Amino acid sequence: MRNLKLLLILAAFVNAFTWITLVPVGQYPDEQSHFAQVQNIAEFGQSQFNSKENTSYEIDLLEKTLYTDKNYNNNNAYTYHPEFNIPYSNSLNGLEENKFNNLPKIARTTLVKQEATENPPLYYYLGSVPYKLLYNSNIFERIYAIRIASLFLFLAQIILSYKIARIVFKKEKILQITLPALLAFMPMLVFASTGVLPDPLTNLIFTLIIYGCVKIIETGYQTKSILLLLVALIFGFYTRQQFLIALPIIITAFFLRYFRTKNYKGIILLVFLLFGVGLSFKTFSLAIPEIGRSNYFNMFNAQFLLYLKSMLINWYRETLPWYWGVYRWLSLTIPHTYYKIIKLIIALSIIGIILKFWLLLKKKQGETNHWHIIFFICATFIYAAVFAIGDYFFIKQTGYSFGIQGRYFFPLIAAHITILLTGYWVVSKLIFKKNARFAICLLIFLMILFNDLSLFYVAASYYSFENISRFILQASQYKPTIIKGNIILYILILNITLQAVFGLNLIKNTFKNELA
Repeated sequence: MRNLKLLLILAAFVNAFTWITLVPVGQYPDEQSHFAQVQNIAEFGQSQFNSKENTSYEIDLLEKTLYTDKNYNNNNAYTYHPEFNIPYSNSLNGLEENKFNNLPKIARTTLVKQEATENPPLYYYLGSVPYKLLYNSNIFERIYAIRIASLFLFLAQIILSYKIARIVFKKEKILQITLPALLAFMPMLVFASTGVLPDPLTNLIFTLIIYGCVKIIETGYQTKSILLLLVALIFGFYTRQQFLIALPIIITAFFLRYFRTKNYKGIILLVFLLFGVGLSFKTFSLAIPEIGRSNYFNMFNAQFLLYLKSMLINWYRETLPWYWGVYRWLSLTIPHTYYKIIKLIIALSIIGIILKFWLLLKKKQGETNHWHIIFFICATFIYAAVFAIGDYFFIKQTGYSFGIQGRYFFPLIAAHITILLTGYWVVSKLIFKKNARFAICLLIFLMILFNDLSLFYVAASYYSFENISRFILQASQYKPTIIKGNIILYILILNITLQAVFGLNLIKNTFKNELA
């Protein structure tokens, strides 16, 4: 089991690094804007300016070179144009790549426009560390150094998900390795966790909060669990404003622990938490940055109900598909066949969850992890409800939707996948009996295949696959020297090899009943 975990981490690292290698600069969500905030902290020691300009000449030149500069509609050449590509040269260097090697350092501090993000600073301070370590390198090497830092945050999330799985699935070793494996190869999560953007830190800290809540439900109100949640909240507030959502989620965990054990100690702690929530509401005046102050009593009217109906339809048609994969500035989605398979597995999982609780109510099964699953379901509804309410008031103030992307729900992805995995396991045991573990192995293999096909699909949208030489030439351009040329091919081979080795060891352990 230990060797299997190490293989998973190694395979996850190389797979994520392969995504980093093949995704061009500026193709992660608003990557240049987030990099601009990192640069401002590294160069000026701060990220917020009173001036109208907060983005450097160097970044502006990069955007114009790679066609990611935005027009008056806040779109670039890629947005809604999956067929678009930059012109490629016939060498390992892009047509205009060399000019970035000769840029004076003053190009990093000469501010020419306003595009840098002004988010809470924790991720950007972390990102400034690799930036400074490669301070004398060109912009591509500094960007890739920060991408690798994001990769390590992603690996930490995978490891933390394993700790969650050990609590939730303490009687099923196969499920303990399955949860982190599904996260490690979920292609859209890998994509959203390996660029220059705060998502990997946001997802990691929220997973830490989920872990703390699971510990509360499982072992009670231990001091180290309470401190863990407090530290995670503090770090969360310095990463993204949305961590206010974590407060009602944590309160839900306290309530569930009370209902499970009827221990009144938790009620006293809950009073203090509620006081903290009230103080937070007073401090923040319920003013969410994107929507400002709002009259929340407007939720109790027919207009809000109509909004909810249209929102649910839109989430099913757009947000759910984007959760599983949308690339190239929202212009490229995965083939429709993939979604059919995903929806089939989700449907089976939902049936399994319903069956699980029906058996629980009929008292036809013994001790289960149902308290954790109830918590994950409640947390999901709370998180979604806050986003829906926020979008509703954003529409009332601006006249258009904020646009809820699938990756916005990734802070709770460990909870989502645990719910789906639990339902899938119930159905697998019902159908395959003692061979249910092989159905779980199949699920892992499907996710790895989904990852590889998605990566190929995304890479093929940028680079030509007519022959290997042409692919290597194009994939090398506007990249650090260390990943130019045949090294790209070696990375791809290593990625497939490690996936195969992990898969073979998974089957080997399953046959030997070591994952029983």
